[in-house]
Amino acid sequence: MWQLNLDRSKEQIAEPYGYRTQIHEADDSSRRRQKDIKALKQQKAAEMANKPFMGMFSTFLMLYMSGSALNIIPIIITCMAMFTPIKTLFSFKEAFAPYEEEGVSLFFPKLKYLTLNMITMLAGIYKFSIMGLIPVNAEDWISMIPIRDPIEVSYGTLIS
Repeated sequence: MWQLNLDRSKEQIAEPYGYRTQIHEADDSSRRRQKDIKALKQQKAAEMANKPFMGMFSTFLMLYMSGSALNIIPIIITCMAMFTPIKTLFSFKEAFAPYEEEGVSLFFPKLKYLTLNMITMLAGIYKFSIMGLIPVNAEDWISMIPIRDPIEVSYGTLIS
């Protein structure tokens, strides 16, 4: 007679891919995976901190090539060089929000991000002062100096 035996507990069958019977190996791999995710987030935060540096060269080149004359094009380019870092500073928290996690230090990437944006903004302020739009010399403030009344007045007469 025919008999069908479905009990395979005595045979050695290879485990399917991705399946582990031992629990401690799974815990170790999940810890390793968490560590890798934290390292990846740290690396991506460092890349985010370098983004302002990538645009600094082109911004500085445009500021240099626009000249220092008071025309519409240099003023627009200088305003763009000023407002782009200001806009990125207002979206500062959103830029680093995906990388915030327990155990991921974002102090130095955030500091680098702020520093590079401030350098670009200072270049725009310097360009405004070169163009004469920011009062930096004593002659720019001469209208604020009060005119004093003279202490003595002398009048000359012509005797003939």
